[in-house]
Amino acid sequence: WSQGGSYVADRFKDFCALTLAAACAGAPWLIRNAWAIGNPVYPFLHGKISGSTAQDASRYFNMLSEYRQYEGGFLRSLIEFPYLAAVGSMRFGGGADILGDLGWGPLFVLLPAAVWAAWRMRYARWLLAYAAAHWALWFATGTVLRFLVVIVPIAALACAYGGMKAWERSGSVARIVLGLAAGALLWTNMALFLVVQEITGVLPVLTGLSTRRQYLSERFDYFPCAAFARDNAGPNDRILVVGEQRGYFVDQPHTTTSPTAPNRFVRQANEARDASELSARLKQEGYRYMLFVPRESKRLGEG
Repeated sequence: WSQGGSYVADRFKDFCALTLAAACAGAPWLIRNAWAIGNPVYPFLHGKISGSTAQDASRYFNMLSEYRQYEGGFLRSLIEFPYLAAVGSMRFGGGADILGDLGWGPLFVLLPAAVWAAWRMRYARWLLAYAAAHWALWFATGTVLRFLVVIVPIAALACAYGGMKAWERSGSVARIVLGLAAGALLWTNMALFLVVQEITGVLPVLTGLSTRRQYLSERFDYFPCAAFARDNAGPNDRILVVGEQRGYFVDQPHTTTSPTAPNRFVRQANEARDASELSARLKQEGYRYMLFVPRESKRLGEG
């Protein structure tokens, strides 16, 4: 009992130390949100905690959610999720800043093996339990895929362990089937990777057939506008970027438009009596130029 009590005490100390480290790492962001917005966990719980940007947070989730729940139909969405994940896991892919379409498929395929192996190994059970708890919070708060990507390393460990145990317990015929399945999965992901590279058009740039400026101008409406401002405005000229949330490629001081915050330009335009007063207000704040990207501005406005 003393050894068991010591083990539990040591694990509790480890839990407290890890929790404290995570809290210290996230505390500045939570404090900043609480002070500036009124909701420390923004954009989560935007409907439960009042704040000046609750409406903007709702727009953010509506624009970025790859899998949207039915209005008032949480139970229906929960029941349908396994089916949708099984027959169309690729629709859970997103942008280049997350796994996209590459990686989710193998996790879904190996998940049954991970569950099976977890019955026999305590550590695998803890891994799956944490992943399931994180998934439940993700599903309940707003299903933006990038908020789920943090469980991938943990889920990958559990799935890899389940796949290894399935291989060890299989006979020769079953191993042939598993090997063919793994080969097919590897081949389809490689083919999908090549298709993605073709769609994004990065191969001509990597091979020197296209210049960096030409590629960026063809792929991003924002780049020609930003490059013109960078090359023609003065180094200290302050720029208000309207209808664009990206600020890179602009070397001068600038303010961008965020889909999760009130639009400064729209607010001041609504408050001004005419165009002259709006211009005077912007100049008073130090803005000398305004950078406008029409298509991105329309997308953010409709989101």
